[in-house]
Amino acid sequence: MLKVPEHQVAGHKAKDGVLGPLVDDTGRFYKPLQNNDRGSRELSFYSSLSSHPSIPLPFSPAFHGTKVVEASDGSGPHPHLVLEDLLRGYAKPSVMDVKIDSRTWHLGDSDDYIAKCLAKDRESSTIPLAFRISGDALSAWEPPRKSLQSLSAHDALFILRKFVSSNAHLHHSPCLWRVTRIMSWCGV
Repeated sequence: MLKVPEHQVAGHKAKDGVLGPLVDDTGRFYKPLQNNDRGSRELSFYSSLSSHPSIPLPFSPAFHGTKVVEASDGSGPHPHLVLEDLLRGYAKPSVMDVKIDSRTWHLGDSDDYIAKCLAKDRESSTIPLAFRISGDALSAWEPPRKSLQSLSAHDALFILRKFVSSNAHLHHSPCLWRVTRIMSWCGV
């Protein structure tokens, strides 16, 4: 049975008639595909991710293809990416959604969309750090999403450090290694 994810820090939340992601009881995360070039690009990205040697795969959810399921907004059947539900089984997970790259638009996007992306990028850590924190939750603390949209480069690094140091036991776990590797991969 599909249901709204309990833990989500970024993106469109599936509530109040909004099309958003769903999860099932088998550990799958269903992300609705957008009905435009962005949807086909996202599908292409996940389809080719595992064959790209420069991308650190331990940081990405497993991709299980696509499936048409009932949309969360009640609009009927809709195609969804099927990904691994990385938060399954956690009561109070520490989770972060990070957009990686200094360019958040694609060649061929409309001038209006590019201008919208550039405005958001200039007000955040996207340009100086080549990444932006879109959502963050540290067990019981979740900063307002609006506050993350305008983080300076200094503040973004502070949030990353807080994320890593929020659980002392992580300093001896693969999690610290993964976050450190992401930061070095991003040039931070």
